[in-house]
Amino acid sequence: MIICILGKSNAGKTVFANYLSKKFNIEKVVTTTTREPREGEINGIHYHFLTREEAEQQISQGRYVEYDRFNSQIYGCRFEDFNLEKNIFIVITPIGFRSLKKAFPDKVIGIYINPPFHIRLRRILKRDKGHYKEAFKRYLADAKEFRDLEDVIEIKKVFKI
Repeated sequence: MIICILGKSNAGKTVFANYLSKKFNIEKVVTTTTREPREGEINGIHYHFLTREEAEQQISQGRYVEYDRFNSQIYGCRFEDFNLEKNIFIVITPIGFRSLKKAFPDKVIGIYINPPFHIRLRRILKRDKGHYKEAFKRYLADAKEFRDLEDVIEIKKVFKI
């Protein structure tokens, strides 16, 4: 089973993902990015950090289930990153969720994390100190990307954490 965790920026996706990992010993799908590692991020643990050339070559070879370009960087997941013998999870966008549902139709479920806006705003202000332009870009992108989420994922229950 592939558990897809969806949510807008600063919704708490990583916190929930860490909970799944620790509480239920579910492995994370390590995705790829061409951006530079942030402080404390480790290649192969947090992301597979690739050069733009490596990512473009792998895309042209058809190795990606899905990928997207955001802020001049490439983010995505490759077929080889999925161990379908186990329950695994991935933090993903609605577009990526659609792609995974197509690639693995009977193996994908989605969990949408949607805290109240004031909680997200507090997290944005704390995490993105001094980078408000970048945070605002993500906020606008989220508004567009998550607008039709109900058409993508069947939402049955809402849990408060």
